[in-house]
Amino acid sequence: EVSGATCASEGACGAADGEHSAMLQVRGTSGLPRSKLSEDTLRCIEGQMLSMTIEDVTKILRGLGETPATKCSVVPRAGFYRGFLGQAPTSAIASRVWKGKNLKECTVMRGDKCRQRQVSNQIVTKVAPAAEEEAFFGEWNIKEQSWVDGQPVASIVYPVAMPMAEDEVRPWCLCNVRVYLGILVWRQSRGESPISSFVLIPPDAENNDCPAVHTSNTMCEE
Repeated sequence: EVSGATCASEGACGAADGEHSAMLQVRGTSGLPRSKLSEDTLRCIEGQMLSMTIEDVTKILRGLGETPATKCSVVPRAGFYRGFLGQAPTSAIASRVWKGKNLKECTVMRGDKCRQRQVSNQIVTKVAPAAEEEAFFGEWNIKEQSWVDGQPVASIVYPVAMPMAEDEVRPWCLCNVRVYLGILVWRQSRGESPISSFVLIPPDAENNDCPAVHTSNTMCEE
């Protein structure tokens, strides 16, 4: 059992637990680009995410509530996207700490727009000797039908590291900063279950850069 989702096999459960452990957040980003956001804004983003359950995040991704996410599929520009988690599963073991995602070279272009980009997760191993590394390599794609509502969404898949896992991501605003809100969906024999949530902060994010009006034109540009 992993956060209410029964894995199809013992190996799948192990992979899911590993992802949960890797996605536990601590403050500080040694060796990574320094954010332009103020510490108050970063604390606001972290605190707001920690206050939300996976059900809260799923509703926002569906476009519900006072501050819904924007329904579109975006492949952002390359760079390091700092991450914060929603409420973490109680069974997770913080031996590895998730810092965010590295978006890398574009592998599929359509016209002048990137439609697939390589991605990895930045991990800090807390067990001695402590080290920072890239892990869980995958691909950030566009997807026509989201798991949550059948509408366009960005999809991150991990064909080798976690073939049963998929992140679904949409543009959103949090603490008046334009970010990307996501859930990790685990595919299994009985269907699909969201097992964790997260937010990604673009490398060029600035305080108060959230558009006044949230439309596909203002929120869904790469």
